[in-house]
Amino acid sequence: MGAGADQKGTSVPQMQPSGPSTGTSTPDPTSYYPQQQYAYYPAESTAYPAVDQSLVYGSAYATGVESPQEQPMGGVPNALSLPTKLPEINVEGVLKRLKQRLESIQEIHNAHLRESDNNSERLQDAALSSTNLRDTQGDVSSEYNFFQEMRGYVRDLVECLDEKLPLINGLETAALTISKNRANQLLERRQQDIKDQSVEFMGMSHKAAAGSNMNRSEKKAARVDEEARQRRGAEREARRARRRRARKTENQFQEHNHGTSSDDEVTDSMLVKFKTEKECIVTEQAKVFEDVEEEFCSLPAIVNRFQRWKFSQGDSYSDAYIGLCLPKLCEPFVRLELLCWNPLEANSKDMESFPWYDTLMFYGFRNEDDYDREDDDIKLIPRIIEKIVLPKLSDLVEEVWDPMSTLQTHRLIDTLHQLAQDYPTISADNKNTQLLLKSVVMRIRRTLDDDVYMPLFPAEMLDNKASGANGFLQRQFWSCLKLLGNLLSWHGLVNKEQLLELAIDGLLNRYLLLSLNNSDVDESSIAKCDRIVSSLPVAWFEELEGDSTLRQLEPLCKYLKYAAGHIQSQAKESDADRKKSRLLVKLIIKQLVNMKAIDHALKLTDDISLKDMKQIVTS
Repeated sequence: MGAGADQKGTSVPQMQPSGPSTGTSTPDPTSYYPQQQYAYYPAESTAYPAVDQSLVYGSAYATGVESPQEQPMGGVPNALSLPTKLPEINVEGVLKRLKQRLESIQEIHNAHLRESDNNSERLQDAALSSTNLRDTQGDVSSEYNFFQEMRGYVRDLVECLDEKLPLINGLETAALTISKNRANQLLERRQQDIKDQSVEFMGMSHKAAAGSNMNRSEKKAARVDEEARQRRGAEREARRARRRRARKTENQFQEHNHGTSSDDEVTDSMLVKFKTEKECIVTEQAKVFEDVEEEFCSLPAIVNRFQRWKFSQGDSYSDAYIGLCLPKLCEPFVRLELLCWNPLEANSKDMESFPWYDTLMFYGFRNEDDYDREDDDIKLIPRIIEKIVLPKLSDLVEEVWDPMSTLQTHRLIDTLHQLAQDYPTISADNKNTQLLLKSVVMRIRRTLDDDVYMPLFPAEMLDNKASGANGFLQRQFWSCLKLLGNLLSWHGLVNKEQLLELAIDGLLNRYLLLSLNNSDVDESSIAKCDRIVSSLPVAWFEELEGDSTLRQLEPLCKYLKYAAGHIQSQAKESDADRKKSRLLVKLIIKQLVNMKAIDHALKLTDDISLKDMKQIVTS
């Protein structure tokens, strides 16, 4: 080490001659290498500038020489580790590396620019959203207030209806009971009249024998019963006389058969009682909501609130399924208005003329352009008809309807036909419709069991015109025939098989044919059969194939064949009798043909030409 070795810093190694030298000589090129340059830094300094090693000539990065940390101590390189051949350094390589470095930095800069742009866009969106939220804050606040108001209103409305519903149920039951009691009074009176007449004629032959065997108390009870029966008989005949006068006043000159008119005349006391009870119902009806604010008891006010909701907040209105809830909310008000509605009565108010119908008819529609088939509000009235009107009709059928009354039956059928035609919910698949028709069938069965009576009298009693037995028999026959027509009026509403069972098996074959078979075969018998055949639905025979009629009508066909044979056998020798007999047989053949009983009709045409047969069929 030289004299400067004790100084702080880094000493610079000196070239050593390879051999003895005597003075100055030219260095050997093979032993020459460039000197490593070292920068001088004070010993007190600890901060060194960063130097790009790839740009320093002779550095470890460029030459592949070990780093200074790996060099021998003292800073003197090992001559054996020095490269013998150095890479070429040129401007193009340096420029290439600089360009690559610049491109890398440029990419990083571009990424930063893009991130800055994205942040700027997000900042703008946030500012815009903030502005929009400030602008819509008022709308959201008003919507919130609206929903809070509707929530409170609906809660109060439901509480009010829950409180009033028992009152409405009670009034509805009371109104039904009034009509039921009136119908039961008329029904019991008719049944008592039939019983009185039956006792009068059937017990006529037993009066003398029974009277001799009774004690004093029994005779007294029998005398009281007889007086009551005579009083009822006088009232019955008085009602019949008034009906005859009414028919004359109405110019009803057509032939009338006794037993076809309904004995539904009420006494003055019954009428006054009925009107008084009905007025009480109407009075209580007006008091149901008298202590309630109008916005909770007025149907127009209630539906207007929900209609405003629909027009202003249509989406939330649909999401809340208000269209499905409205029928339930409207139910108490509709039932209250229909308390005294009874389509079985004469001059009954039409259902579509009630205020509730006008209120709900155009609910939810501004104009025809807003019509939407998927809107639940268009089904509001049909759902009310299904949920409220049909159950009410079922109650009237079970408790009030009299199947023996032609007027009541036609009014009821007309009401059902109108409902089925106007409202799609009234169909055979609807549960409430099925329950209504089931009530109709059950009421008819009860009538067949309790109200139909066909007396059987001995021939000598029927021949005795003074006894009145024949008149009672004819009255009962025509009453049953009227009931047959009433039952067959349900064709198209009641199932065909059920109608055949009730009307044909339960009434025609069981009662009417029984009366015909126990009566003389004459012109009146054939006229009765003609009325029976004409009342049968034509649609029953349009579907038949072959020459045979319905199985249930075979007993009637057999009776007609028997009647034709009897008429032919009883025909006298006179031309007038034979002509009359021939006309009656032709009428019987026509009746058989109308029932599609061709097989029976052909057996009666032996003495009738094909030309006459064609006229019979086409006439």
